[in-house]
Amino acid sequence: MAYTDNTDIFDNALLNDRIKVWDDIAINNINRLNTALDEYKARENIEDYSGISQNQWQAALMFVGKLVFADKSILKFSADDRPLLNSIGYTYGRALELYNPYIMDRIADYYIYICTKYDKGVTPYCYIWRTNIDQNTFYGWNEETESARGPAKGPKLSPSYADIVRKVYATYEQSAENKLWTNKNPVAVMAITNRRFGWNMPGVGRESRGRSVLGAAELPKLGEKP
Repeated sequence: MAYTDNTDIFDNALLNDRIKVWDDIAINNINRLNTALDEYKARENIEDYSGISQNQWQAALMFVGKLVFADKSILKFSADDRPLLNSIGYTYGRALELYNPYIMDRIADYYIYICTKYDKGVTPYCYIWRTNIDQNTFYGWNEETESARGPAKGPKLSPSYADIVRKVYATYEQSAENKLWTNKNPVAVMAITNRRFGWNMPGVGRESRGRSVLGAAELPKLGEKP
């Protein structure tokens, strides 16, 4: 996964030529996700997604992710991106294996919106299921960007990938807090926030640790359920 150090894809002048194309791809995929959600709702006789459980919501996202993104190449760089990729130091053949961080970020924004609309918790696993990407890929975005890598291991990935991970995790905690405001029985929500975010642990409460984002060392181990 070659990427030139200290270079971010969004700082390149050639980006403007690709933004409109990537926006169209992102919007098209979001529309396909919405159509798949409607299909699942009809199939499962769901009246309103707001009224189903978090587990049922996760099942819906798994369904739409596998249906819409059975071919994951639509989320990755394409041959048309070659001039941009070459200009910033990508190894072209390897670059086509990488997810396009702009498209993945747009889908993350919409995932957060749709969860908020239906009063559902935002979790890393739900984002993974909605996009049908491998969990090792998602967590690797953060580790590849933040870890110290020697010359033998090659350059780092764009920080844009880690930004997606941090956004999802930051909203994960915020959505749990929102549940406390609206939930008539907040005990279960508190159990989640205590376990995941240490809200009731001495010295690591929200006031004492501020609004810092999660780094690679703070992320759950692979295989942990949200």
